[in-house]
Amino acid sequence: MGSYQIPIKIRASVLPESSCGYLLQELKLIWDEVGQDQIERERLLLDLEQECLDVYRRKVDSENISRAHMRQLLADSEAEFTHLLVSLGERSFPGRPEKMAGTLKEQLDVITPALREMQKKKQQRLNELRDVQVQIRRISAEIEGLPESDGSVSTCLWTSLTSR
Repeated sequence: MGSYQIPIKIRASVLPESSCGYLLQELKLIWDEVGQDQIERERLLLDLEQECLDVYRRKVDSENISRAHMRQLLADSEAEFTHLLVSLGERSFPGRPEKMAGTLKEQLDVITPALREMQKKKQQRLNELRDVQVQIRRISAEIEGLPESDGSVSTCLWTSLTSR
């Protein structure tokens, strides 16, 4: 069986009774007491090593999926940020992260507030546009001599414009 060394930081926090080495020694003592033959011991150790590898592999696969998800989230956030910046006609943005460095979590922590700010700007601009459209409808209705009402102004305006 390969000898895997537990990093010092982790080893210090793990109780000796739960370490792999301690458990392996305890298993050997049990086998000695029971009288387990050497071939069976080696087979059981190989099975145990395979089970450990399977557990590690599942964890590595799971973490790879998480990393890929974070990378995609970061790429999507950067793309949306750039799209908003361009579509709003912004040349620069004070909170814009220039060069993304650090871990994926750190990069997401940098881009997320900037992206939220750009999304707020977009929403403000949309609200301003709606206000201008409402004003245009009201002015058009006044020019046409149409009565003002909530939703019927645009309907009346459209009807009067298309019936000409």
